[in-house]
Amino acid sequence: TDYLDHSQKQVDKAAKLLHSMLTDGGFISHLALQFVLAHPVVASAVVGQRNFSQLEELMQYVNTPALSDTDFAALRKSIKAHNYQQHR
Repeated sequence: TDYLDHSQKQVDKAAKLLHSMLTDGGFISHLALQFVLAHPVVASAVVGQRNFSQLEELMQYVNTPALSDTDFAALRKSIKAHNYQQHR
């Protein structure tokens, strides 16, 4: 299934890279949050959860090391930027 303007192949490629960056006990959500916060113009991010296990996962975020410049660059190159145009 396509996601926004990304093909399934592009999404799978980015997901594979994310999984390769995981350390033991790490979470994809933590990498995603690190990616958002690593951008120089982003000062904060609003996160949420749908269930208790997601809340527990988010609470472990404080133990997550910062994303390296190399990993940030690799993630940026793994999928094209999306310019969302369908604001409400």
